[in-house]
This record gives sequence, structure tokens and C-alpha cells, in this order.
Amino acid sequence: MAQARQELPFLKGPTGEEPASLSQGQSPQIVTNTDPQDLAEVTAIGEDWNLDSANAGWLKKGLEKWQQNPGLMLYKLQTSFYKFSWLLIPLSVPFVWLLFFWKRRFRAYDHAIFVTYSLAFMTLLILAIVLGGMAGMPTSIVALGSLLIPPIHIYKHLRGTYALSRFSAFWRLSVLSILIAIVLGLFTSLLMLLGLF
Repeated sequence: MAQARQELPFLKGPTGEEPASLSQGQSPQIVTNTDPQDLAEVTAIGEDWNLDSANAGWLKKGLEKWQQNPGLMLYKLQTSFYKFSWLLIPLSVPFVWLLFFWKRRFRAYDHAIFVTYSLAFMTLLILAIVLGGMAGMPTSIVALGSLLIPPIHIYKHLRGTYALSRFSAFWRLSVLSILIAIVLGLFTSLLMLLGLF
């Protein structure tokens, strides 16, 4: 536990001390600090909050680690990407639901299956593109495949899964393209936050 507190600073108390543990039979007590000097540091509601008083040192420490060894942090991001790629499913399902929330026949399970199959296809596509690039495939073909195949697949997948008309699948594809960028941004932010520790 001591090593965890050392590596994860937010497990420590606000002043950096180790949290007190209760002995057997002892009940927790609320301790208030009414020292006037400490009370003066507390800002009024609505005023700016000082991050130093919130013990944001762990964030500063994490950013310093990024700056000192960017290669290690990039490696951590890469390993975290495949370990946490399953998080793309629960992140994506609510956004797909937004495209169909007025249609009662489609449930969250249907959207989860749609997202899972789409992610599986995209994973295989990325693998094929990387292998094709390594095998000497012209860069123009690799770039063209990277840009054209995903939207075509999503369009066909939307039409087939949800039995949509062409127009309905096209406008959903357009909106979904924006939502995909949002989901990837959220996912990348989570990975970067995990990389700070």
C-alpha cells in the first residue's frame, strides 16, 4: 500500500501525509480544522480556485515525466491503446444511440453489436493497411484505402444493420463521422491521463 501511495499521489492526504488508519473497534471521526490562517486560504464560492491548494502536484509530476522521457510515454500510450481499446465500445454506444433514440425497436444491445463489429472491421483494415505498407504497396494506394474504405464500410454497415434507406444511412454516416472524432478524442484523453501515472 505504501508503494501505491508513493506512485499514486492522490492516495495521500491533502497535505501529503499518510491517511490515518482505524484500529479495531474504533469508529471514524470527522475532524475539522478551524485554524484562522487555514480558513483565510479558502476562497469564497465563485472565485477562482487555486490548483496548488487542491494538491494538483500529481498532474505537474506526470507532465514532468512526459517532458523528461517522451519515448517512454509514447510506449506507454501504445501499450495502453491495445489494452484499453475495449473502452471504445462503451464510449461509442451512447453516440450511436443518439442516431436512433426515437426508434424503439433498436436497443443498446443492437448498438453495442454494431459498434463491436465496426471496430473489429476497422482493426482488420488497419492491420491490412500496415502490412500492405510494409510489403511495399504504393503510398497513394495505402492513403486512398485509409480514406475511402472506412466511410464506405460504415455506410453499408448502417444500411444492412438498421435496414435504412440510402438517404437515412448517408445523413447518419455524416453525423457519425463527427461523433467518431469525438469518441477518439475522449479515448485519447483517457489514455493520456492514464499515461500520467
